[in-house]
Amino acid sequence: MAGLIERLNLAPCRLVGTSLGAFVAQELALARPELVSQAVLMATRGRTDTLRAALARAEIDLLDVGIRLPDRYATVLRALISLSPRTLNDDAAMADWIDVFELTNAAGPGRRAQMEVSTLDDRLGAYRDIRVRCQVIAFADDLVTPPHLGREVADAIPGAGYELIAGCGHYGYLEDPAMVNKAIVEFLTTEAH
Repeated sequence: MAGLIERLNLAPCRLVGTSLGAFVAQELALARPELVSQAVLMATRGRTDTLRAALARAEIDLLDVGIRLPDRYATVLRALISLSPRTLNDDAAMADWIDVFELTNAAGPGRRAQMEVSTLDDRLGAYRDIRVRCQVIAFADDLVTPPHLGREVADAIPGAGYELIAGCGHYGYLEDPAMVNKAIVEFLTTEAH
């Protein structure tokens, strides 16, 4: 990310990341603050709790022994983990989501690498040194990165804001794009206090 920002001569720029992308943005804001003017961190965390660590280890074990879940099963599991009950209980929406998930079920070395990053050490202490203006957006029904873990990131970064968006799971930015975009635009267009 740093190389791309430098290559395109964009510094300092605004970053918006979700999940692993939010982690990258946090780390860049810490390591190279001159490259970042503002950062929106969605569905993020600064540490791995016990349940998410166990899930990551279990997924790594499956990948390492070469087990690939049938696509149909992987699709349903992904929906259950990533979407809110509001979306899961909407038959029309779920028909669309199932189609999308079935088209994007590719597993490969990138998935394994992402699982490794999912077991990150506690970075909250380090995030106290971030001086870039940040906004954390959490999704109320997120099972992958629950809101309390996002709240910890917001509490660790000096002056960071925090917003909780109801009725959304890990893919909240896709489940309620109007609400998420509104929150992002408000943060990016409001001057620091």
